[in-house]
Amino acid sequence: MNDYHFGDTNCGSQASVVDKLINLQKRPEFIVMPGDLLDCPTAPAGDVNPLHFPAARDIWGNLIDGLGNHDLWTGFGGENVKGDIQQRNKKRIAEGSLFLPYGISTADNAANYGNKGYHYTWFFSLEKNGKKVLVAFFMLNNLPGNANRTDPGDTGHGHDEGTYAFGALDYLNASMQTMACKPGYDYMVGIPMFHINYRCDVNGDTYGNPERWWTYADKKALKDVLDKAPIKIVTAFFGHEHVGSIEKQTLYIGDRKDPANKTEYSGYRCACSIDKPRLNIIDLELVEENGHCKIKITPQFIEVAKLTSTDDCLPMIKEELQSCIEL
Repeated sequence: MNDYHFGDTNCGSQASVVDKLINLQKRPEFIVMPGDLLDCPTAPAGDVNPLHFPAARDIWGNLIDGLGNHDLWTGFGGENVKGDIQQRNKKRIAEGSLFLPYGISTADNAANYGNKGYHYTWFFSLEKNGKKVLVAFFMLNNLPGNANRTDPGDTGHGHDEGTYAFGALDYLNASMQTMACKPGYDYMVGIPMFHINYRCDVNGDTYGNPERWWTYADKKALKDVLDKAPIKIVTAFFGHEHVGSIEKQTLYIGDRKDPANKTEYSGYRCACSIDKPRLNIIDLELVEENGHCKIKITPQFIEVAKLTSTDDCLPMIKEELQSCIEL
């Protein structure tokens, strides 16, 4: 569920959304929120609307604690989001309970990356016909970069801390190196998750600056890391653009008019939830064709309000959105 923008269209108690998701008979293994969960929902001075009071708009109690989050914005109901994320991750790791099945790890959050515990990794195993594949989900921050960069389009100083990269690219590289040392698997694959999408250079909110959100230099740095990765990156998932459908996007490291800038890496910009809560369902399946193992990726989405206790109401997926990656 991305681009929820709590405080804009979504306000008031979010408990009903959580109830819908956790009571599904065939529910996802985990739910990820890759950024823009909040929309700086600070109540204006003198506002007496009861929906703006913390009891009703407790985004942590009603939504994040129930589902999870990755967002560093601040605002009403989330004044210390960064600190809360740090403390929550430390607590979950110490308890070893909630994320135990997935092997959550922030062991590579070295101080020199500057990421302060904001990034983390969890694992999932796929098995078929005696073959075992370890899938790693790398929850990065705003984008896979290193240095925070001032937002050139921010005239209102709402992004004074810049792009919130916090060493995400170094963290991704180190995490993949660590993962490659895990024994007992025939294949290892990775899926980065972050906020800014691959096509951000052509999004309508760039104000004529295709490198506002993510520079081509940083995109090339990501390509260089993936080219040398000891594991196979099969796709990526992100949001940022407020569109009510899923789109498959290709990573470019320069002007899209030049085919030399096109890379082999693709990912999915998921359907946003700013206008109405949507759930993006990403199904990963290990398949075998002619003796070759592949990861089949099938993305779907549905409005949370339309969910029933079973998943037979999901829309048919457009075949061109599917990916089948040979391992």
